[in-house]
Amino acid sequence: MDHLRYSEIIDGSQYTKAELEADIVDAKYVHDYSQPGNVLIEALSPVREGFDLVNGYVNTIALPTSEDRKHPETTERLKEYRTILPMAKEIEREGMRAIRMSYIKRRLVHIPDDMIHINSDEENMTINAISDVVNKSESVTGFALIGNSGCGKSKSIDMFRAHQPKVIRHHINGCSFIQIPILYVVCPDQSKSNTLKDLFDEVGREIDRLMGDYEEHLCEKYLRKQRTAAAKASAIVQLISRYNIGMILFDEMQDSHFDNRQSGSLNALLRINNNSNVAIGVIGTEDMYQLLFAARNSIAQRIGPVIRADAYMNDRDKMASIIMDMMKYQWFDPPVTPTPEIINAIYEESGGVLRRLVDLYIHLNCEWIYAKKKPAVTPEWIRKVSDKYYSLTRNKQTKTYSFSHKEVEETLTNRNVKDDANEEVMTKIVNKIHKFYPNLSTDEIEKSFRAEVKKHPHAEFDDLLLSVYTKCYRNCGG
Repeated sequence: MDHLRYSEIIDGSQYTKAELEADIVDAKYVHDYSQPGNVLIEALSPVREGFDLVNGYVNTIALPTSEDRKHPETTERLKEYRTILPMAKEIEREGMRAIRMSYIKRRLVHIPDDMIHINSDEENMTINAISDVVNKSESVTGFALIGNSGCGKSKSIDMFRAHQPKVIRHHINGCSFIQIPILYVVCPDQSKSNTLKDLFDEVGREIDRLMGDYEEHLCEKYLRKQRTAAAKASAIVQLISRYNIGMILFDEMQDSHFDNRQSGSLNALLRINNNSNVAIGVIGTEDMYQLLFAARNSIAQRIGPVIRADAYMNDRDKMASIIMDMMKYQWFDPPVTPTPEIINAIYEESGGVLRRLVDLYIHLNCEWIYAKKKPAVTPEWIRKVSDKYYSLTRNKQTKTYSFSHKEVEETLTNRNVKDDANEEVMTKIVNKIHKFYPNLSTDEIEKSFRAEVKKHPHAEFDDLLLSVYTKCYRNCGG
């Protein structure tokens, strides 16, 4: 193989932000120490850790100005607010493990020239290489992301997907081929008769969309011609090989109307996995997972480890941190201090569901702007607004969960904790953070570190770095 020309990694990827947002990009390669020369792996953005992981899963928004506070519609920018959730680290590691393993278990093979349509009105590409499995007995596992609706599953998956190009175009060693690292497929819910066959048809539609084929719909038509789940599975295997798909993520699977009678159809997932070594990920509710996969060992094992997306809802420190972080963005004037009573009211009225929490907070700010006589932001007023908009849908089963004044004060101020352990680890973390924020107070970093060690005495270095950096990142207005 010819020597690859490697690119520099900046902000966690060899691709620019514009390239990651583009429909199709030319491949850029970075050296991979475990798989040198494997172009399907070396064209991927590397796994993110530490600072890059935080930056990848956080999206800050502009602080409201005095003019913004006159316009209720400006509160809608809160919809773009993202904070890093505990599931992010597992999604990043398990997702990249699965994609990499899929490409490790496959090899590129030369074929007679074939034609692929790219943005069909503009460009065509002749390919002469596809991927084939090395050993069909060595299956690849994906992962399942399970949690209540609205807990942030899809948004976190969006941040994971955004780190990889949508479609990569390779021209190397006389070969031209296409690579789709992640094929994201949302389960259709238009029909009560929705089956796994309908979901398989969506695979073709999504490939056409990524390739810019909005007229011919070649892949979708190809799959729709296949009448059975088994036939569609075989056709999908061919598409996986042709487009070098690393992982298929099936989202919102609870919207499908599968039942136990469809075990034969579900076995088609096994055939796709066995015959292509593509990684398969599923995203949905726990009820969906129990119904479709838990009782079927062979399928559940291929899906892989389960990531609990909603575990943070029962983590009092994390929930207090999320609410206080979100309350940095206030249309109230003067700003309101997030007291334990206010935090409890917002938590109880939202049920701890992130989507509800953001929606409620938008309505609180809008109601305050609309009011001619500005109300005091109190727990009673928060519940009054919640009654107005969410009286039929809110979840109040979490009222036993509350925050004390001491807990909120410690989270807000990161009080110094007298803990002499882990001095060497603390020094390393201080040095790493100072590379990014040289003007940040060493005392503040050490204070955050000691607070984290007290709460999580057995945490690994990466986890401590991530937690301390997150707090410093917020304190710097990041």
